[in-house]
Amino acid sequence: MQYIVLGAAVLILGINVIVGMSRGLKRGLLRLVLIAVAAVAAFFVAGALSDAVGAALVPKIQELLSSNPDLSSFFGENPEMLESVDAVAQMLVGPILLLLCYMVLKLITWLIYFILCKLLHIKKEGALIRTTCGAALGLVIGVVGLVAFVTPVMGYTQLLSRTLSEADAVTARMGEMELEEYNEQYLAPAATAPIAAQAYDLLGSKLFCHLSSAEWNGETVELENEWFAVVGAVNSGIRLTEKPLAEYGETESQSIHAMIGSVEHSVLLSGIGSDAISTIAGAWLQGDTFMSVAKPAVGDESVEIILDGLLKVLATTDSESFGSDLDFFADLIDLMIEYGILEKINSVEQTDDLVAYLVTSGFLDETQQLLQANTRMRPVNEAISNAAMRLLVKQLGDPAKYLEEHGELMDAISGALKGAVDNEGNVNVEALAENVNNVLAEHQVDIPEAATEIIADALKEEFTGEELTSLSVPEITDRLIAHLGDLPNIGQYIDEAA
Repeated sequence: MQYIVLGAAVLILGINVIVGMSRGLKRGLLRLVLIAVAAVAAFFVAGALSDAVGAALVPKIQELLSSNPDLSSFFGENPEMLESVDAVAQMLVGPILLLLCYMVLKLITWLIYFILCKLLHIKKEGALIRTTCGAALGLVIGVVGLVAFVTPVMGYTQLLSRTLSEADAVTARMGEMELEEYNEQYLAPAATAPIAAQAYDLLGSKLFCHLSSAEWNGETVELENEWFAVVGAVNSGIRLTEKPLAEYGETESQSIHAMIGSVEHSVLLSGIGSDAISTIAGAWLQGDTFMSVAKPAVGDESVEIILDGLLKVLATTDSESFGSDLDFFADLIDLMIEYGILEKINSVEQTDDLVAYLVTSGFLDETQQLLQANTRMRPVNEAISNAAMRLLVKQLGDPAKYLEEHGELMDAISGALKGAVDNEGNVNVEALAENVNNVLAEHQVDIPEAATEIIADALKEEFTGEELTSLSVPEITDRLIAHLGDLPNIGQYIDEAA
């Protein structure tokens, strides 16, 4: 293939030089002017045609989507998704349209050239001038034609060669050859073919970059950038499928971060991904399905609350926050790998056993620190706090009966809250956790110590140091009971306690 590209380049230059030698100086200059006009016109016409091709695809896609209410509604609510089809089409066809437009316009300028030569009665010069000057002008014309040729040919060839080189996780064959071998023997040499590669580097690469770009959602997207972002994400995704989730380790963690890096690097993937995720999360929060897929049933009510917290975050994600949201989840998966949570999920038989492990292993504590460092994850942090507070409800029953049945315990917790205020008027969380833990132990309320720490964090958010100092114990008790009664979906735990 290398020699085919080289041969085509030599042929383009050679034919134009030979024709130029017979054309002479004056006719050569006329032809050069017309070729320059054809090349410039081809550049602009190719851009306009690529826009038209993309725009023509949008109604076709809409027609196909009309048969699926979910997709039709999704694309209707997110019009930029359809615009992405337009942008992708523009990026893919722009460079090849340059060559096609140049070839058509070159034929048209041939006719104009012959007509002008007849009308202007341009005579040929002497042999020496005609040969030397004509050959030089023919070479220049040949370079113009060569650039038009190599812009799509070398652009797509180098794109495909680099793709096969970077997508090392893809295992497929081209006939009897592995893709990697096919790339090494054919595509890579063609991508560096002499003369053609130099012409591409001179101007063709810039033309390819411009013609394979499009405007989408107010931003400029480039084919090469978007293409290799997809290649990187897919390659990392394939690597992740090579092992069961329970066996994920450092290598898989790196693949996850690499995949997220690829998505963050892509304007289209970030925009499309954030729209899709926010739409799905919004539908699941409202109890609806998306593409007939319902929210996963996790069984345990506390885990359900935490999942809803995650969905609240994802429902508000956009292209700007999508990358940081993905980084958070990657860091969370790192913690799950470090503490063996993924393996534990498959090994425990009861949800309560898994929850106990999450608490006692220290995973939940580190997860909360990760959540508190990210302001967007506040709904998740609140969900975890609510889940821990619900453990108290699970032990004690209906909060409406606390004053009657557990008044002494509630007052003791209120006293622990007041006692955790330091001399500067701030709530000391460590002291509060220790105080609450001692109170619960005295009243034989069995809650894991790590969960007590989360409860202490939640109480700190509910009461300021100034409030705890000024309020009486009964007033704090009333607010504490009201807070426990307002926890989401506590009916199940009240029934269990009963």
